[in-house]
Amino acid sequence: CSAERELGLLSRAQAALRARSGQRALDLLAEHAALCPSATFWQERSAARVLALCLLQREPQALAEAARLRSLAPRSPLLARLRTSCAGAAVEP
Repeated sequence: CSAERELGLLSRAQAALRARSGQRALDLLAEHAALCPSATFWQERSAARVLALCLLQREPQALAEAARLRSLAPRSPLLARLRTSCAGAAVEP
């Protein structure tokens, strides 16, 4: 998967999040995962997935995804953004 394709999908998912369209964002992130399984930007995908799940009030799934991101990338700068989400408890320092 090219970086251009990855960034395009992530950009569209971010736009869906800004439009508060959680399901559209999840669909785009699932497409990203399918097309780019060894993604360079997997942390961004994971963080966006947490935010989309929060928008859809799917807190248990958001917490699980946030915990997964924290365990795989404990120094990710994206964790700071998730601390103010519904999954904040999973990424507290």
